[in-house]
Amino acid sequence: MRVSNRLMTNTIINDILKNQQKLFGAQKRVSTGKKFTLPSENPAMMGRVLDFKKTLSMIGQYEKNISAGKLRFEIIEPTLESVDKLLHEAKKLAMVLSDGNIDEPTRAANLKAIENMYNQLMGYANTKDGDQYIFSGHQSKTAPYSSDANFNATWQGDEGDARLIIGQGKDISINDGGRKVFEAGGVEFLDMLRDLRTGIQNDDAAMISNQVALFDNAIDHVRNVRIDGSVKYAQLEVTKNSLTEFKINIENLMSEVTDVDMNEAVVELKAQQTAYEASLASSATLIQTSLLDFLR
Repeated sequence: MRVSNRLMTNTIINDILKNQQKLFGAQKRVSTGKKFTLPSENPAMMGRVLDFKKTLSMIGQYEKNISAGKLRFEIIEPTLESVDKLLHEAKKLAMVLSDGNIDEPTRAANLKAIENMYNQLMGYANTKDGDQYIFSGHQSKTAPYSSDANFNATWQGDEGDARLIIGQGKDISINDGGRKVFEAGGVEFLDMLRDLRTGIQNDDAAMISNQVALFDNAIDHVRNVRIDGSVKYAQLEVTKNSLTEFKINIENLMSEVTDVDMNEAVVELKAQQTAYEASLASSATLIQTSLLDFLR
């Protein structure tokens, strides 16, 4: 009789524990909104979830790179717009003075103007994004240009091409070495300004006149660089939008795998709670009856 009672008691306890575990699982799904939270609860589906998370992590990195690239072009474009205006001003000045016979007050004023332009252009060429020089190629910690007292510019960067990965097997250049931007037809813009200054200083009409065509080439070159930058910026925008759509699709797929239907989860919780309470009530009755039989 004692063995039989022990067996019955163990069975009842096991049934109660099983129902309790099912109830706990139902409560957990309602409270978390997830079908499972531990790998052991569903190893196969957890593998898919890990793949989804890996993909989302990659998308997140691509999005960061795209944001960095857009910021870079948002610095480059106004810089080149300023360069374009400066070159037009320099060209206009060269055209006005190309006939020579410059009087001293005019010479002094224009030399000062050219020197200011030179310094401004040096500043544009040495533009930084944070602590990095944009136009230095791979030598981003070094200013691309320096100058001596005679306005002779020295190139200190390289032709390195900084690229950002913006998708699977897809990257984009976000800078050009200074000479690709601030040089046209083999002549650097800074040297054009230096030679214009020299022409004004020496009242050399031919030298001044020669700079007009060079400034024209420089203006065309800057326009082309700006167009290229606009195309790349648009490419970043398109890629960003595509990644956003892809991200939403992945999140939806992961949600289908992990998220519970809350209505179903609540119904299940109520059912498990009823089953648990029923097992407690029935076990109490059985144990009480067995105890009375034993006392008899």
